[in-house]
Amino acid sequence: MNRFNFWYKWLLTVCSIMIALGMLIAFSNQTSLFNYFFNEHINSVLWNKEELSVNLLRFQSWIYSVLGATLIGWGVFLFFITFYAFKGRQKWSWNCILLGICFWYAVDTTISISFEVYFNAIFNTILFLAIGTPLLFTSKYFNQRNKWTQN
Repeated sequence: MNRFNFWYKWLLTVCSIMIALGMLIAFSNQTSLFNYFFNEHINSVLWNKEELSVNLLRFQSWIYSVLGATLIGWGVFLFFITFYAFKGRQKWSWNCILLGICFWYAVDTTISISFEVYFNAIFNTILFLAIGTPLLFTSKYFNQRNKWTQN
């Protein structure tokens, strides 16, 4: 039981970090700190270290804000699924999280690699492992046939 609680709390923590990261991306994506840790890694691949035009910076700000909002929403959904259904060992929640991260990872990472944005592919892999690891270590709790795993 302690192992399940550890991974359950791990997953809630990852969801909380996703929400916070989404807020950062949505509202701070054109700050110098964000530029250093994120934009420079993307811009150097897509624009060959050229100075970005005002219109391109506006587009970048908008698209990162939308990305941040999406990350917030995804984090909130995962948090609530984890907090209620996953904690209650409802098998559908485990399956939902697994399928969701597998499809997201495959599509997002393939696109990132095809555009040579390896920074994002690495970030995706870290997030995939952060969510996938608790799923790996809790699978036995969702495969047992008892009153806790029905549904």
